[in-house]
Amino acid sequence: MSFRRLVLWAVVVIGLGGGAGLFIWKRHRPPVAQEQRGLRVAFLPFENQTGDAALDWPERLIPLAAGRQLAPVPDVVGITASNANDAVALGATYLVYGYFTRSAGGPVVRAFVEDARSREVVIQKDLPVGQGRWVDLISGVTGVVATRMAAGAKLAAPDLHNDEAARRISAAMNATSAREALAGYESAVAADPSCGWCWENLVDRLGKEGDAGVVLKTISESRVAGKGISSLSRARLDLAQSVLTRNLAERADALERITRVVPSDQASLLQLSQVYVAIRQFEKAEWAGHRAVQAAPLRAELWNNYAYNLAYLGKFKEAKAAVEQYGRLDTVTANPQDSLGEIALMSGQFAEAAKAFQVSYEKDKKYNNGAALEKAALAHWLNGDKQSAKATLERFFEDREKLNDAWLELSKARWEYLFGQTVQAKNRMKAFATQKGHPVAPFAASVLALHALADGDAEGAEAAARMARATATTPAQRVYAAVATLAVEPESKLVQLSDEGLRTEARALGLTARGQWKPAAEAWQSLMAKQPGGTLTPYRELLALCLTQSGQAGQAASLVSVRWPVLTPEQQLLYDFLIYPNLFYTRAEVSLAAKKPAEAQRDYDLFLQYVGDRNDRFGQIARARSAARL
Repeated sequence: MSFRRLVLWAVVVIGLGGGAGLFIWKRHRPPVAQEQRGLRVAFLPFENQTGDAALDWPERLIPLAAGRQLAPVPDVVGITASNANDAVALGATYLVYGYFTRSAGGPVVRAFVEDARSREVVIQKDLPVGQGRWVDLISGVTGVVATRMAAGAKLAAPDLHNDEAARRISAAMNATSAREALAGYESAVAADPSCGWCWENLVDRLGKEGDAGVVLKTISESRVAGKGISSLSRARLDLAQSVLTRNLAERADALERITRVVPSDQASLLQLSQVYVAIRQFEKAEWAGHRAVQAAPLRAELWNNYAYNLAYLGKFKEAKAAVEQYGRLDTVTANPQDSLGEIALMSGQFAEAAKAFQVSYEKDKKYNNGAALEKAALAHWLNGDKQSAKATLERFFEDREKLNDAWLELSKARWEYLFGQTVQAKNRMKAFATQKGHPVAPFAASVLALHALADGDAEGAEAAARMARATATTPAQRVYAAVATLAVEPESKLVQLSDEGLRTEARALGLTARGQWKPAAEAWQSLMAKQPGGTLTPYRELLALCLTQSGQAGQAASLVSVRWPVLTPEQQLLYDFLIYPNLFYTRAEVSLAAKKPAEAQRDYDLFLQYVGDRNDRFGQIARARSAARL
């Protein structure tokens, strides 16, 4: 549970307005060997061997521009490299290179296509420079490649329409300063307003300057001035705009258009699948994820993404197969086994999940701050194996103590609460929350406030929320203190939360902790309707709890029947004291409503195993014990 992750999380939820716990997909991306299906054509610099400095400028431009023209060809991917060795390392199957030389008829470009494995030249052709246009020469180089690689395929139209724009964009790409590059791209746009590539480079350069307003204005200007911009460039410019405006629907539309033009663009397919998850179009996410692994079957991270696409649809068998392929391709990092553990846990395969998490931890104890071992303990806990859970936690705490983990005391309090040692957990949090200057103390105070509220201790909840506000100094600390305060005192004027989702979330937490089940259910339903896909786990579980507690267990069945919760560390801070102690009870009630007494009995027994000294404010313990007697 790194402090940096919490700060980033707070910034995300404030910026995106998506409520707490934004977690769409795992972002660990290991460096692995990559290979595409089909051909990878590497374009190398075209050297000027004439001695005429006036011919220096096209050296980098020709390979980049030719590669863009080749982009729409299915199963052919153009890449650029500075030399042959780099190209081979990138998995190139063919190398395209050349040089300017003199001939009796004047300067020519001598272009070569070489088989990267045999190093045999398969095409050689002289293209006269003469008095023609440089932009036509670039298309000529692309044509040379196409005759061998993509005969009959439709190439993209050239982005550059006149030589002046070509010279200016080349100068900008070779600029030695940001100011010089920016000026170069601006002049290229002025020389050729229909050059989509020129606009793309200008927007990219402006983006690096960090002024989103200027970038958006420039994209808007491109629509007015650049009437002839290609559909691919327009889609890429629209994508840049959608990222800045955080409009996921527009982002999906732009990526769809890009992948229609460039069907082998695995990076865009990966993004598209992730955006589909965010907008909760899970079938489309599976489709895009599958296309990505088809385009690049040996790119490990694409299989990891695809596995989660499948898991979100409840296709756990297929998800397991995908993540196992991920593990075969990435044998270096601990992430494949961690992903396997999460997918197994989501599907209720707790013994398998615990084993996978343990393997992940043994492979790299530092990965993700050792979270795999704590997740292994959770898998044992969910399996009702209290002894294994405690033994795993002992090792986890011992290892974290050696590393001086700032979150250790709060982790211990969390698990004391989950094992029913609620008084001990409360006392630990109280002692920890009062440690002046400790970076985790304000979080502990916020969690303590929520626990006290759930225990019916209004006075203690108010005192803890007051402590959280008084000690919070960072954005993340203030967010948690504000959520805790508004959960405890919904009408409080002591904190401000501009994010509507977070305000609704604080209200829903407060209602649930107080046992006001029907309005709480309405609040969770409202939140679920607005949340990005992949972030719904806590809302789904808490809505199910509120429905069962208000006599609507049948309606809760679809929420919990096919999946189990996996929370991020950020989500744990707000939700796990309500989710995990109640999830067996919720499922028991659902089974009882479905007339499945044996399943209900099993879950009631698991619920009772962990109640300990927990306050039975709402009669759940008594009801479970009554069911056990039956």
